[in-house]
Amino acid sequence: MDKEAIEFIADTYGLEAQMNQAIEEAAELIVAARKYLRAARPGTKERTALVGEMADVLIMVTQLSYLLEADFEIGQAVVCKLERQINRIHKEQEEAWRA
Repeated sequence: MDKEAIEFIADTYGLEAQMNQAIEEAAELIVAARKYLRAARPGTKERTALVGEMADVLIMVTQLSYLLEADFEIGQAVVCKLERQINRIHKEQEEAWRA
């Protein structure tokens, strides 16, 4: 991603505006994901819309992380959440093996 562009846009609009924009983009991602899942045969149209909304949300999250100076904390939270989910998967696999 273009770090300079992300920071320029974030600095131009500020935290409150970009927080509100992030909320809107997250809602649009939810709608696009639902449409993708509801499609009998998801095609190019649904996939393109979903990918576009994913990009919008990623841009907004990156801006919020920058504005809140939270990159390190987010990195730590991601590691913890990934480890927790992997542990859940291993536990589920062990339980299925025992059954």
